Order: sequence, then C-alpha cells, then structure tokens
Amino acid sequence: MGDYDINKIYVEKESLEARGLTLDDLQHLVWEDEDEDWAEKDSIKVVSSAELAELMDQQDIVLSF
Repeated sequence: MGDYDINKIYVEKESLEARGLTLDDLQHLVWEDEDEDWAEKDSIKVVSSAELAELMDQQDIVLSF
C-alpha cells in the first residue's frame, strides 16, 4: 500500500472485540515519514465505530476490505 501513499489503516474496535481479537493479533505495519527523517510510524489505528463513521464521512475515497 506504500506504493499508493496509503499509510493509515483504521480498524473498528467493536469488530475486533466481536472476533475476540486485539491490536496485538494484527500484523504490525509501519510507514516511514519522510518529513521526520524517515521515522517509522504505526499504520494501524483502532477506532470506535462512531469515529470510523466520522472519518469515512470526511474522505473523498474510501477503500473497504
């Protein structure tokens, strides 16, 4: 996804909980921030369903998997 400048992946907290999963169960993904001397930053952010709905409303393009 780095080839497409996708560096933020949002995961719905309630979906994780419904499946008995936590952030630790997901593959660790990072992106390199060229503005901060290529510092590695976490790609995955766990958000509530309300936060996710708000984020999706603010976007021009949404890819849902």
